[in-house]
Amino acid sequence: MLALKVLGLTGMASYALAYFCTRLPHVSYHRYKLIAVPIDRIPEMPRGYSCRDLDRAELAGHAIDIDVAAQAERFARGLTCLGIFDRHDELIGVTWMGKAVHDEGDMHVRYILPANAAWDTGMWLREDKRMSRAFSAVWGGMKAWLRREGLDCTMSSIADYNIPSILSHRRLGSRRLGHISVIRIGRLQYTRGAKPSLCMVGKGETPTVHL
Repeated sequence: MLALKVLGLTGMASYALAYFCTRLPHVSYHRYKLIAVPIDRIPEMPRGYSCRDLDRAELAGHAIDIDVAAQAERFARGLTCLGIFDRHDELIGVTWMGKAVHDEGDMHVRYILPANAAWDTGMWLREDKRMSRAFSAVWGGMKAWLRREGLDCTMSSIADYNIPSILSHRRLGSRRLGHISVIRIGRLQYTRGAKPSLCMVGKGETPTVHL
């Protein structure tokens, strides 16, 4: 069974618990792998594609997977939006890159990044391009951005039951940094893998991970 082979018993149990929590009011559970991909394992930009930074105004003119308010929130957190364009200058994908600190809103967790690393999040591909070279083009854009910023790897979090993402990152030679687990009941949050482990969301210190 592919799922068991890729995820292992822990990943399967994590998926079951996450699904169960969605059926309970005011309860959520997340467990993520923290990974790093070195720049020398990232593909170059395929021929026919290009990448450029998008500001709020330009991005708002395109339909992607998050609305304008969510886009503004990411820009406010200091993330850079990389837009990937095909040979007709049509937007076919985006990803978001950050440096130094990354705040994970869904989990109320803060990651402190090493000086040589970036954080990538929110990759989106236009649906009709998901089986094309567009996926490599997004990574090619990330590689060009890392070079420009003088960085040598990118880090991210993946749900430990997200099989497609786990497999694609394995093919890129990703290195596992650890895991982080979050369970929230109302505003009370317990975070395994960050300090402080217990907090009230919106009050006090944010659980922090030093990578």
